[in-house]
Amino acid sequence: MIRESSLSAQSISQRGPRITHLLFADDSILFSKATTHEAELIDNILKNYAELSGQLINFDKSTLIFSRNTHGAVKSNKTAILNIKNISSHDCFLGLPSTFPRSKKVAFALIKERIQRKIAGWKEKNLSQGGKEVLIKTVTQAIPVYAMSCLNFLSLFAKILIV
Repeated sequence: MIRESSLSAQSISQRGPRITHLLFADDSILFSKATTHEAELIDNILKNYAELSGQLINFDKSTLIFSRNTHGAVKSNKTAILNIKNISSHDCFLGLPSTFPRSKKVAFALIKERIQRKIAGWKEKNLSQGGKEVLIKTVTQAIPVYAMSCLNFLSLFAKILIV
């Protein structure tokens, strides 16, 4: 049940469900409107969580992400209230971009770049030729599968095939 003093539920896509938060193993994502009232609500939520759980929130690892429609003054105000840094849309969360690029070429380039970064560090490893082959095959399969399990790549493929 949503109370009057709770965050406004947000839809992260046109047909998606309206949500206020997502919880992962030790990470949380809070969604809200970019208003002073909701910034103060988030501040209270974080303070209450820390007080009730006895856990401290690491504000050095905490970030704010705003939609591209949000004005600079609003971003500055909310950033000041929460004392959390604002990041650009080019940052990643759980190994994937926080916002997915519209360009399919850029979207797949991100995955390709991630695979190349992983493989580049293995040149110095003391592995046999077979060991390197197994390692490369495993990683080059796992990274795209992980991305595809989190994102709707099927719609990207459909658009690529249609164009």
